[in-house]
Amino acid sequence: MIKIMQSLYITVFLTLSALPVQAQHGMLQLKPEDELIVEQLIKIDSTKGMDESRRKEVFNSFQAIINKLLNTKHQYIQLLKTLIDKQIALFPNERKPYIDAAKLHYNISEMDISFDMAYQSMNKKSVLYEDPSDKLLHTARTMMGQYYNETNQFQNAHDILKPSVESQSSPFALTYIMFANTAFNLKNYEDCVSNYSIGFSKDARQAAPRDFFFFGVALHKLSAFEQAEMILKVGCKRFPTAEGLHLNLGYVLRTRGRMIESIFEFHAERLVCGPESAFYIPAGENIKITENMITEKNNDTEVIILNNLRLWNQAMEIHEYETALENIKTVQSRYSAYHWFLWLCMEQTYVQLQQYDKALELLNQMEINNPGLPNTYVEKVEVYTKSFDYVSALDYLKQVQQNAPDHWKVKQLIEKMKLDETTLKKLEE
Repeated sequence: MIKIMQSLYITVFLTLSALPVQAQHGMLQLKPEDELIVEQLIKIDSTKGMDESRRKEVFNSFQAIINKLLNTKHQYIQLLKTLIDKQIALFPNERKPYIDAAKLHYNISEMDISFDMAYQSMNKKSVLYEDPSDKLLHTARTMMGQYYNETNQFQNAHDILKPSVESQSSPFALTYIMFANTAFNLKNYEDCVSNYSIGFSKDARQAAPRDFFFFGVALHKLSAFEQAEMILKVGCKRFPTAEGLHLNLGYVLRTRGRMIESIFEFHAERLVCGPESAFYIPAGENIKITENMITEKNNDTEVIILNNLRLWNQAMEIHEYETALENIKTVQSRYSAYHWFLWLCMEQTYVQLQQYDKALELLNQMEINNPGLPNTYVEKVEVYTKSFDYVSALDYLKQVQQNAPDHWKVKQLIEKMKLDETTLKKLEE
């Protein structure tokens, strides 16, 4: 068994919790002197007759402008293409221009061209560009590995990434994360875990939702249940709309004997992913499986919680909201830990009782504990609307449309608003 340091969870959590969900690049305008340099560079037809010092000066001038433009929001795509093509024509044996071309085409979703440029860079060298630790070579391998992964060519991805990974010479977290992703798809779970551990410790910000998913599943398969729980919980918090994370966390918790918490995670999966997701039905099936296991186990506390959760659902369906409140309060008193699914049940009960202040109090705490969870914002829009606070309702509607426009609850809310002409007019005023 590969040992995973317990501090990994803390390191990953602290790193990610301090970051915004999505980094933004500012707009950049070329200065007049930069525009003049660009014009001069484009006019250069050949480096023949230039001494080494002059060639390096020209190369660096290209590089300075290209580096600046690569940090912009696509407003200089055509100019970048022109400059990089010109740099490649003037310096055909230098690796850096090919890597820049690969990055540019990747950023604009021209994956085949991106791969081709990364592939060509493998046969080039770094003479004018200082690259003592072969970072560009590792970049090329990583980009090719990423392409192979995304096109399901997992053995090719494994082979291209292997030299950088085995020597641990790549300075990039993404190299190890890509290799771990590949290892998972090749069912090599030990390699998967060991390389995710390296990649996450280098920079967990490079990990995508699927990486937390694969990492958690691989740890589970290796019976590293505690570590699997830690990684999946971080993933759920970091990517609140990601599908499959709550489901797999539910599996892990059930394996660890934490049945009620497991059921909460299966419910959370259904609330996060929605009915159209491939995970929706399995989550529902696992709720029933876990409920049966609780009944067979006959633990008094678990049975009381499960029965009251069922009674709460029944009471809500027949509009006996006072009874529902008693049921959900019993659940909360027996389950002392925080879980947003339980709080959401409580909040919805208060809404039906028109106790909006109490509902908002719970939602405000959920927003702190689970930032970015669309369900919280959707509930806030509905509570503010019901309590006639249309200014706040509109504010949260804008937030949720901006942060999670494709989330099923958000789409459902928008459709509901369209049907409710009175509310819509109030929000538009």
